[in-house]
Amino acid sequence: MTLLGDIPGLRVSRPDGAFYAFVDVSAFFGRTDSGRAVSNSVEFTEYLLDTAGVSTVAGAGFGDDRCIRISTAASEAALREGIARLARAIDTLR
Repeated sequence: MTLLGDIPGLRVSRPDGAFYAFVDVSAFFGRTDSGRAVSNSVEFTEYLLDTAGVSTVAGAGFGDDRCIRISTAASEAALREGIARLARAIDTLR
């Protein structure tokens, strides 16, 4: 959770006993990478999968299109790698 919170623009709410984080990524809506626009949670999750190989779930299916859902049911090493990839992908959005 700390690593996610360290990424500028992400708003992270600490889960209460859940195995996932629900992260507000709306600060990045309207940004582009090589002409590819991100304007909602579905496009954001597709962008992360395509550019960083990171699989997340769009918050739209959970009633909040500003957010994505990130599973924390993985090893610490896998989580650190995934968050590093996510941070690099976000950094390329302008």
